[in-house]
Amino acid sequence: MKYLIFVIFVFLKLTTFAYGSNVVYIDMSYILSNSIKGKSILDELDSENKKNIMELESKEKILKDLEKDISNQRNILSKEEFDKKVNDLKSKVIIFRKDKDKLVQKFNDLKNNAIQNFMKDVEPLVSDYIEKNSINIVLAKKDVIIGKKNLDITDEILEIVNKNIK
Repeated sequence: MKYLIFVIFVFLKLTTFAYGSNVVYIDMSYILSNSIKGKSILDELDSENKKNIMELESKEKILKDLEKDISNQRNILSKEEFDKKVNDLKSKVIIFRKDKDKLVQKFNDLKNNAIQNFMKDVEPLVSDYIEKNSINIVLAKKDVIIGKKNLDITDEILEIVNKNIK
């Protein structure tokens, strides 16, 4: 009997806690892509990415032109000269791939650092909002299957971010 009373008491406490807790959700990717500072970061990243792509495309075009030239000279060159040019082209292609990988890694690092720094700037603002509004739990919107619209604090946080982060 005591065990049953204890189980009922614990169950009532847990359900009371669940109903009494203040849970909201937020879409951080929306804040990144729609805040003034976030748009600025994404624009800088986009321009850097376009610059990298143009650089890679120009190097790739040079390699393709070189390959075409070697292919056109196939019947003119001696076998040794042709093989030498083909090997030279292969080494240039290997160098191009390594440079491409380095460029991609450098861009990914830049992107990750920029986004992490933005999130570090946003975090205290969200924490302050949570404290002021007595919120117990904040969930990521991507992890919420269904939720009431009034539990979404994304727009409120977006306004705070736009006011405080320039």
